[in-house]
Amino acid sequence: MFEVKDAADYFAKIEGAYIMVDPDKRREEIRTQVAAAAASVGGKVLEDDDLLETINYLVEYPTAVVGSYDANYLELPEELLILSMKTHQKYFAVVDDSGKLLNHFVTVSNTRARDMSVVARGNERVLHARLADARFFYDEDQKSTLEEHSEGLKSVVFQTKLGTSWDKVERFRCMSAKLADKLCPDAKADVDRIAQLCKADLVTLMVFEFPEIQGIVGREYALRAGEPELIAKGIQQHYRPVQAGGELPETAEADCVSLGDKIDTIAACFGVGLIPSGAADPYALRRQTMGILRIMIEKNYRLSLDWLFDEALSILSDKLTRSAVEVKAELGEFFKGRLETLLAGKGYPGDVVAATLSAGFDDVVDAQARAAAIETVREKSELATLAGTFKRAANILKKAEGAIGEVDEALFTEDAEKELWNAYGAVSEAMTTSVERGDYVAFFAEAAKLKVVVDGFFDSVMVMADDDKVRGNRIALMGAVTSLFGRVADFTRITT
Repeated sequence: MFEVKDAADYFAKIEGAYIMVDPDKRREEIRTQVAAAAASVGGKVLEDDDLLETINYLVEYPTAVVGSYDANYLELPEELLILSMKTHQKYFAVVDDSGKLLNHFVTVSNTRARDMSVVARGNERVLHARLADARFFYDEDQKSTLEEHSEGLKSVVFQTKLGTSWDKVERFRCMSAKLADKLCPDAKADVDRIAQLCKADLVTLMVFEFPEIQGIVGREYALRAGEPELIAKGIQQHYRPVQAGGELPETAEADCVSLGDKIDTIAACFGVGLIPSGAADPYALRRQTMGILRIMIEKNYRLSLDWLFDEALSILSDKLTRSAVEVKAELGEFFKGRLETLLAGKGYPGDVVAATLSAGFDDVVDAQARAAAIETVREKSELATLAGTFKRAANILKKAEGAIGEVDEALFTEDAEKELWNAYGAVSEAMTTSVERGDYVAFFAEAAKLKVVVDGFFDSVMVMADDDKVRGNRIALMGAVTSLFGRVADFTRITT
């Protein structure tokens, strides 16, 4: 027990009792000591802020200790060694200047022993036992080929209504092949090989003990078996992205398998009624949907979601317990919700996203391009007037009763009608072509020309004329004009 005068006096005295109270000071002390410990064996710490934060709140008076392990263990996958040190023991890995793993680690003790080498040896013994187990699992796994490991998936239930993991692999092999036809037709054999082997490591002893490195184990075992690097990397990367904002697969071959695996899981779960609700999403369908959307958008894959759903549901036909039509509609809404989140995360305002997706999102690359173009027009202060004109025309159409017919030039009674029809004819082809090409800068340039004429039409023409034929013809004219805008966005949703 001791008396303190003030807060500063308390911190000074408590630290003399081997308690470092200030977490910021303690964190920097750990960082400094760990770096020095790694440097003492000719290396540097593998930076890991999460581990640093964890240790910071596990110790009161940090003391860094460097230890070693048998260099023969470096034959194991680096990720396994790092995982064993970090997750199970809270050790920092040590690497050389090139980033290659060294057979050293740094641990942070909560005590300062008389002989810190005793602390180091104790930690070395613990790590040795864990790595020895890992080495045993690794060697045992090598007694079977990846194909033989894959056979083991036949006895693993993926989901009671959806069959085994083997059944799932066979489904997404088929889906991946269909994707390869569109994305990399010359590499179909490689896509199939990745799909065939990518889940094999799930039945290995190594993944059973260390599930966090599934895919990584498959990659290492594939390389050891002589598979090309493209196949080995594809096995690991087909899981990507594994988290929000995570890395995407590096190759089109891996993209095909990643997309095939993910859409099979999503469509299968919806097909048997396993739909996420609230926070419950046991099969991570939201994350996998975001993964599909990110791969398609960031890799510029102009795939149709409608086609994707149809193909996946066709392959799943004998497993579905619900109407494929109903499931497809629900998939569309689910993907739309995730696409809204994705575009909002990219900075597009809510009204722009809503307006864009209301005009369709089957091609998600095109949907993002439309959102970007609308936002560009807004930044130029042109959107408000353009949207206002469109809204006025759309509001008139809402008041119309019955089907909208074709425009009949013979029913024009005002010059403004003729001018609008002529202007429509002059820009409609260019606007349609711009949409087909995805050139929305050109689209809005043409739309601006039409806007002036539409405004003139509203100023001088009463759309809701007493004569039924004249009124119907003017409504048809409005319908023709609004249909051009409606291919890009529903501008009634734009906040001006």
